[in-house]
Amino acid sequence: MQPDEIQRLALPAEFAVPGVSEWPGGRAQQYEVAEPLVRALLRKLDRAANGGVVSRLKTQVTSREDYTALVLSEAPERKDDCAAILNLTAEAALEAQTAAFLKEMGPRLVVLVNPGWNAPSDFGFFARRRAETLLAPFLETYTLVKLTCRSQKVALLRSWPGPWMLYAMAGEDRGAATKWDQVAVLDREDRPSYRECEKLLEAKASAAA
Repeated sequence: MQPDEIQRLALPAEFAVPGVSEWPGGRAQQYEVAEPLVRALLRKLDRAANGGVVSRLKTQVTSREDYTALVLSEAPERKDDCAAILNLTAEAALEAQTAAFLKEMGPRLVVLVNPGWNAPSDFGFFARRRAETLLAPFLETYTLVKLTCRSQKVALLRSWPGPWMLYAMAGEDRGAATKWDQVAVLDREDRPSYRECEKLLEAKASAAA
């Protein structure tokens, strides 16, 4: 049985709010960009599963406050259905209706796209065990996140089954033309923490000194 997936997509830089380069828009603006990407992702998965037969896609916004949406791909045969949940928050992930939906999907593929947590610890001390149980069937198959460590812009990338890779921005931010230097390659399953990324940058700087 194939595992369910978690994918973290970096939204295209050209959709950032003009004049505010560090802020890629609010939830509404990000949703407008991300929802078509999710539909395209399910189209790709759908064609792979059904030999080119296009299934019917439906999008249902389940939370207008958080811009959480369920995108369902209904295949000619129910066993080939797949679904994606966009912007699922930690609070909503632990709600009964989420558990019921995942149970109903059974072995059919579910992809969590840009969920609102990085690790089970983000759910809080008392909810961590429940989160670990919820996330056990999920494999983080694609992650591209950008963050700032020690005043330096970095990118963390993982495309399963490949390793985690940490890059540091070289020079100025030029959008799609920005150059990135590889900092480290980590052959592991769990995502490196923010502190680990800091230590890797420190080690890289020390080696270059």
